[in-house]
Amino acid sequence: MKMKNTLVIAIFTVMSLSCTAQNGSNRKLIESFITKIDSTKGDISISFFRENNFLYLSDEYEASVDKTDVDSMYSIVIKRVYNSLQCENDLEILTLEESQIENGYSEILHIPEDYDNEIYVLYCKEDILLHFLIRNDKIFSFITMRKGRTRIFMTF
Repeated sequence: MKMKNTLVIAIFTVMSLSCTAQNGSNRKLIESFITKIDSTKGDISISFFRENNFLYLSDEYEASVDKTDVDSMYSIVIKRVYNSLQCENDLEILTLEESQIENGYSEILHIPEDYDNEIYVLYCKEDILLHFLIRNDKIFSFITMRKGRTRIFMTF
């Protein structure tokens, strides 16, 4: 019985460390993304993020789009992200679960069901600045729109 308890504790510890490590690497990804936008004052193309493995884009999407159109569309979004980051070192990145527990987050999110996704929420004090949908250790989406009472991730 003692051996069984020890084994259960060991498995739980390994699983907890794995989740913590994953959260840590995803947070570092988001921090790097934000830092790059901030350091360039929002004057950076989405191509940089795509070429440096920040963003997850499907092969079908990559093959079907004009990169100039995508850069043009995202440049507006990146400028808005930069403007929202001006919050004097009060940025906090929480997982959706942490956000629900610590900040009472209760928005309804529409999450693509066909993939394993992780959601992070970027706060400035108590204000939500951005939502991040992480897939395969890359940012799958950082753009959301509201439809009724539901927030929907825009994916490309």
